[in-house]
Amino acid sequence: MRFRGKSIRRKIVALLLVPLISVTALSALSGALTGREALDLRHLKNAVARVGDPVQRAAAAVQQERFDTLIHLAAPHDADTARQLRADRSATDHAVSAVRKGDSPALRRSLDGTARGHLDAFLAATRKLPGVKSDRSHVVL
Repeated sequence: MRFRGKSIRRKIVALLLVPLISVTALSALSGALTGREALDLRHLKNAVARVGDPVQRAAAAVQQERFDTLIHLAAPHDADTARQLRADRSATDHAVSAVRKGDSPALRRSLDGTARGHLDAFLAATRKLPGVKSDRSHVVL
């Protein structure tokens, strides 16, 4: 570059222009990346609230029902175990229905393939629960 005959002010501006543009471009890029990550985090928080927490509660309810079923099998004539088992079955049904209520096409679009597959597998497994519960050959209430 030829700077002869130019003012000092122009020379300083010309020398500082490249780093200033670079810093501005890097700031814009980091802002865009951070903003996108923040939006992804917000979508993830929504997905966890609508599906993750209900699935966790449903899984805990199924485990509690299984535990109480074993207790009832150990003492089939105890009225307390039968009452507790009925209550846990109702709680499991309620928790599973909450998972189904939270499932929507909009939510499915926001999930990645792996999460969608896990949700589908969980819902398929919960569809088998009424058949397992209706098999009364082992559990008498």
